[in-house]
Order: sequence, then C-alpha cells, then structure tokens
Amino acid sequence: MDIEQDHPQCPEIYYLADRSIEPNDTDFSVQEPITRGEYATMLVKALGYKDVAPVNTKFTDVKNNNADSGYIQIAVEKGIVNGYDDGTFKPNQTLNRGHAATFVYI
Repeated sequence: MDIEQDHPQCPEIYYLADRSIEPNDTDFSVQEPITRGEYATMLVKALGYKDVAPVNTKFTDVKNNNADSGYIQIAVEKGIVNGYDDGTFKPNQTLNRGHAATFVYI
C-alpha cells in the first residue's frame, strides 16, 4: 500500500483494504478523486457484497462490460445511489464532497 503509517487516514484506508472494500490494495492514491462507479462499489462492498458479477443496468452508460455495473445495480436497488434524469449514471464522473454526501444520505 502506498500510504505512509503516519498519514492521518492510514487506519481507515487499511481498514478498507483489509476488508477488500477498496478496489486496489497496492495504490490507494489518497489525493486522487474517486469516480461515481468506484464509490458505489465501495459502499456496496462495505455492506458485505463481494465478487458481484457485472450486469446490464437501466442506465444507458452502465452495461455489463463495466466492472462496477453489478455493484451499481445493487446500490440502486438498495436506494444508495441514483442516476440522472437523462437515463445515465455517469460512472466515470469524479465525485466532490457534496456528491459523496448525497450517496450516503440517500
């Protein structure tokens, strides 16, 4: 893992990595943004879902060739996330703090 032991979020990052919630166990890239698809996947994994198969979703931009699609589908079914009025989810759009709060609030 690329996180120094004295990093302020080190315990939380290792918590996610140890439980396979964080998608990459070698390079967390703490300063990098996270995408909507990655965040939905992390939230669903935190609920205990692991090794979810990709599926076609109702979103025009999230088909079964997207590795996060199964997790996105579960997140929609659980009411954790939603898409946009145009029928898209925008899985590659990066999140800001407001978006992240919305995912958790829904």
